Amino acid sequence: DARVWFTFDDSRKAELLLNQSNERTDEVMAMLRAGKPIPGNVLSALRERNARAVRILEDHPDELALLARVREQSAEQEDLLLVLWGDLAESARDDYAEVVATLHNVQLRTSGTPGSVSPDDLAAGVIHISGSAELAAEGVWLLGGVEVRIDLRTRGDNELEPGQMVRVVAARGSDGRLLALEVTAVSDGPPDQQYIVSGTLEDVGDGEVVIAGQRIAITARTLLKLRLQRGQQVEIRVDDIDGQAVASSVEGSAGDTDEAASALLAYEGIIEGAVSTDEVRNDWVVGGQQFTVTPSTEIDARGGVLAEGARARMEAVVEDGDVIAKRVVIIADAEDAGEDIVRIEGVLEAGDDESWTVSGIEVVAPAEAETPEVGSLVTLEGRLIDDHLVLEKLVTTFTPGRSGLALIRGTIRRIEESGAWQIGLLRVEIPDETVVLGEPQVGSRVFIWGSRDDEGALQAVYVNILTRTTVVPPASDE
Repeated sequence: DARVWFTFDDSRKAELLLNQSNERTDEVMAMLRAGKPIPGNVLSALRERNARAVRILEDHPDELALLARVREQSAEQEDLLLVLWGDLAESARDDYAEVVATLHNVQLRTSGTPGSVSPDDLAAGVIHISGSAELAAEGVWLLGGVEVRIDLRTRGDNELEPGQMVRVVAARGSDGRLLALEVTAVSDGPPDQQYIVSGTLEDVGDGEVVIAGQRIAITARTLLKLRLQRGQQVEIRVDDIDGQAVASSVEGSAGDTDEAASALLAYEGIIEGAVSTDEVRNDWVVGGQQFTVTPSTEIDARGGVLAEGARARMEAVVEDGDVIAKRVVIIADAEDAGEDIVRIEGVLEAGDDESWTVSGIEVVAPAEAETPEVGSLVTLEGRLIDDHLVLEKLVTTFTPGRSGLALIRGTIRRIEESGAWQIGLLRVEIPDETVVLGEPQVGSRVFIWGSRDDEGALQAVYVNILTRTTVVPPASDE
């Protein structure tokens, strides 16, 4: 009888600890919504409760339901923390490494998988990268040219085939080496139904928001990194769930306030010099412009190898004078990079006959181009001459109406007879005057700047298609 009561007490303790761990997760989510940095003491409390629960349950292997719960809960908490490096208080980074290592090891221990991850493996944060997997040595793979260790400690699809497209979240150790914590195979099937929309929140309702004219559901599983308000500049990652647009995450623009935040900058050019992913912050030069790559930067190397000479598209925001890369997309390998053309897409924030400020960076105004209205979308082309960027052409200028501009990134799901495209669940009209770089096909990955017309339809202004086979450049600057 005493043994039965002891088991009951231990099980109840483990359950209580897991409940308290969930409360700490709720605390993290509340801080994110309020725009507050996550302190180390909350992470430490979460780690300590999970670790104590596992120690109790290891003495009671017959508690299968609780063991399954701690494993699943730890996986969900790790998934959350792996996208929150940029939201930490700087003093919390050691606690972050400790808690992510603990959560990962809980899953290994409760599933009987050998090995463990140490906090030192996470000392320099994490990296998010997708690309083609090529075997470099036993247990070591190159993903878009970046060396990553993938072994039994890696969750997900860790038995890879050479040439397979994968998405990886990797821990970066104090020595700069990368260890994959999670691998997801990218399907060769129908086009990816997830898409990303950046723009102005047109409306905020009960459990939903409206952006670019589309209603998007906000659920209990949506990762909210701000308190939603109409008129905010946000980026929403959208999933197609049974035909409904559901936000998997919502985050705001850079800066402490909307007024302080520069608009998103898209910049395409050739990577100059060596490319490193070893440090917490790495400086890369693309098309003559320096970018800072952080653990929050998403690296998409599906289009080629991340290396000097490759053509890359950088999506960035300016923070305190630094150009911080939010997303890096490799468009072509060095041998296929083509002409050394620089393309800039962004919002004109200031300008005169001599210089323009486009989404936070200052450029020399293109010759013989009239300065557009402040707030206009501008797309520019130029090239580096003697290490100086010379802008030769104002490709597009567009002054949006009250609905503002939206930037959509995704895959063409369908091309209608009318010429409109469907990106995920979003329908985009392509008027004759739209500037389109590349040849659209179902399955093509696209970047679309658009705005709603008077009837509410989303119309493309400028379209950039990856893996471009041709260039279709209407000459109009209208």
